[in-house]
Amino acid sequence: MALTHAVEEVTLHSGARGIIIKIPGVHTVYTTYAFRAGAQYLSDELCQVPHIIEHMAFTSPGAFTSQEEFSREFTKHSASEDAMTDEAHVTYEATCSLSEYERIVALMGKVIAEPTFTQEHFDVEKSTVLEELTSNLNNDGRIFWQTANRMSGGGGRKDQEKIDSLATTTVEDVRKFYAESHVSDNLRFVIAGDVQTQDVVRLLEAWPLERGARPGLRQDMFETLRKPVLLERPQYGTLDFSLSLLTPGLLSHEEDVAWNFVNHLLFRTYHSRVFGQLRSKGVCYDIGASYVNMMYNYRELEVYGSASSEHIEETIAHVAKEFTSLANGGLTEDEVDEVRAYIMGYQERLFESPGEVAGYYEGQYLLNETYVPDTVILDIIKKITREAIVEYANEWLYKSKSRFGLTGNVDAAQAERLQDIVNNMIER
Repeated sequence: MALTHAVEEVTLHSGARGIIIKIPGVHTVYTTYAFRAGAQYLSDELCQVPHIIEHMAFTSPGAFTSQEEFSREFTKHSASEDAMTDEAHVTYEATCSLSEYERIVALMGKVIAEPTFTQEHFDVEKSTVLEELTSNLNNDGRIFWQTANRMSGGGGRKDQEKIDSLATTTVEDVRKFYAESHVSDNLRFVIAGDVQTQDVVRLLEAWPLERGARPGLRQDMFETLRKPVLLERPQYGTLDFSLSLLTPGLLSHEEDVAWNFVNHLLFRTYHSRVFGQLRSKGVCYDIGASYVNMMYNYRELEVYGSASSEHIEETIAHVAKEFTSLANGGLTEDEVDEVRAYIMGYQERLFESPGEVAGYYEGQYLLNETYVPDTVILDIIKKITREAIVEYANEWLYKSKSRFGLTGNVDAAQAERLQDIVNNMIER
């Protein structure tokens, strides 16, 4: 049974906004603080400044003179912290016991509002960022996505470009961008636990952040690629494939539910139309799909997996056949009811821990500054129709931009045949 909870949005006098998720009786508090301060707001030459800010966050905040000193104070009663960066945001997180949360929120205020960007710590963390980025050059999936995304019109920098930017990035660049971006009007937060609104507001109002502007989000626009994106890796024994359907704007809640129906029907079980049927014939071991709202204001449906060169054409042809059938009305009421029962059960289990409740609301709020309670999603699941699911599948297939690619020991002629299958699938 889902944990009982209530959600309240608050706006501080400082201009910061956030949601407080009150979960009675739990003993853990989850806190997240995010600023639109990602790499999209900087030039190529400075694109790693947000990444360095993230790395330096816990090095010497407030009156603490070292990362070690702060770490001892922060973690002494088992609290944990983290920070991360993407194209849109720098995000800071902390988890602690209920008895500790006021102390931890105050310490996070030191991290976020009172950092000390010293040259010494900058040099250390710039080197650490370089190590991280260099290790990414061994990640073929990441390399493929960055390459394909850029080729089809998306933004963002490749890891080698990020590495190159470090050579001329200075601690002054970090200080300047921090001062511009880490302002109270640009702060969005999510706090979940057995907490009271007035206490949260009091704690956050004490953070000494300056006022300032909140920037908009970049809108990525894409073009369909008629040729495959190829990442040659002759040593691979199979071909990794990726087929993406891309659309500007964010997924609505009903569309999200519709995708859950489609994903389950095609990929999630051993009796599914794509994964199940291919596995039953021994054609493909690994195939799945995802559909996500991206922080830079587009959504991506991706079908991905691996297959041998012997079986990959049958695999992609089967994906095309089943997706086309669904988009053209090949869905029965019995199938909808069967999938509905699964998704209802899954959704009802989704809120059995405070972390799951917090994650559900955080995923919505930090993306688009709105949220709906879990009961709204359950209601959509109960009411969504066969016709609506088919209509969404039709839009994804025929109104999206697409790209297809392969990683592995690629045969050029075979790659062209696979691209022809994809091209035929997306055309009416």
